Amino acid sequence: NHEQILSSDFIAKASEAISSTKPDAVVQNMLHLLFKLVENGDETTRQQVQELVAAEKVEELTRHNNPGVASNAKKLLPHIVAPQLGGTGFEGKGA
Repeated sequence: NHEQILSSDFIAKASEAISSTKPDAVVQNMLHLLFKLVENGDETTRQQVQELVAAEKVEELTRHNNPGVASNAKKLLPHIVAPQLGGTGFEGKGA
């Protein structure tokens, strides 16, 4: 499935979604999906997430007034700015 995800520009589209004025639920779920891609993806997938997702935007979302958005951003951020540190767990919506 990784090749299909990468070939359809999903990561770029998810990155655009978290940077837009989408409803909180959309942003929260896109952060969740990006986290899962980094957590479970192959090296190419992880590299694309690191390259295409703006760490500054994810860091900004860690202070979001919606606790679900903020929590998911906090869990994704270490995988983008310091992948060697990683992160564990995830509190996705409905997870």
